[in-house]
Amino acid sequence: MKAIIFLLFFFLYETACCQSDTLNRLDIKNRKTGYWTCYLDSNLNLASKDAAVYYAYQYYRNGKKEVPKFVSSKWRKKCKMTFEPFDPTDISQPRLLNGKVQYFSEDSLIALEVYDHGRPQYWEERFYDYKKGESMSSIHYFDSSYNNQPFTYLNYSIDNGVPLSKQYYGRGLKTDIIYFDPHRSVTSIHRPRIGYSYQRRSFLELGYSRKYSKVTFMEDGRTYFDNDFFAGYTFSLLGSWNKKKENYFGQKALFTYCLSFVNTEAGFVNYTDFHRNDLRFTAGAGLTFLGRISLMYHYSHPLLNNPFGDISKHSLSVILF
Repeated sequence: MKAIIFLLFFFLYETACCQSDTLNRLDIKNRKTGYWTCYLDSNLNLASKDAAVYYAYQYYRNGKKEVPKFVSSKWRKKCKMTFEPFDPTDISQPRLLNGKVQYFSEDSLIALEVYDHGRPQYWEERFYDYKKGESMSSIHYFDSSYNNQPFTYLNYSIDNGVPLSKQYYGRGLKTDIIYFDPHRSVTSIHRPRIGYSYQRRSFLELGYSRKYSKVTFMEDGRTYFDNDFFAGYTFSLLGSWNKKKENYFGQKALFTYCLSFVNTEAGFVNYTDFHRNDLRFTAGAGLTFLGRISLMYHYSHPLLNNPFGDISKHSLSVILF
């Protein structure tokens, strides 16, 4: 008796599961759910059934399309397309999308899509820099899921034909990038700049710093910032005051370059007491630790005929950024 009950329950369960896989269903809230037939024109853009050349399947969850999606793409209309169907004897209309589609811009292959019985399996987009002789490819493997999670897919980045990195996407998922080999690139670093300048009239400095750093990405996903920096720039506000209420303020704009343990800067600084201005060219050099704290010497040369006598041309500064 227990065996009969078990078999009956199993039959009902399998029947329910099979029904859930049928096409063009709505859930209890009248939203699209499961696989729905989508119709496509000759450019693989969404079309009405009467105007369709192909048809394929799109999965919906809670009324929303899951990846991969069939969407209209303007760039497709500008490309030459070639089709290599798996079954050339299929002459039905509309025809089940099943095969390889290639997109050419002039003589260059810029995209490749592979479909298996109406479902996308492989998409590749290629990007060329003819001046530098470089190419990049982004490949989606829709038949490779993340930890067997449905409707997640694997993305590969290819640099000049060499696999560079991989990353999983789908259903709000975006994993960390995994690099196959150590890879170096340039990234910008935004930080506040805080400094104190020691001279005849010392100044407090508050500002913004942006530098461009070499970064090494390792296979384990970690990133390492090297000690050598590319050029950057800073913008700062200066302030100085004393008990005699002789207050000065200033604005500073600098071009910066940091290499290993040496930091250099050059630019302009304008001091003001709101009655007069003292515009100067300034340059400095000093030691830095990882580009984050620097001990600097600066020289400022007045560009106007009425510099403030109590603001020195020479100063020592401690800068955090």
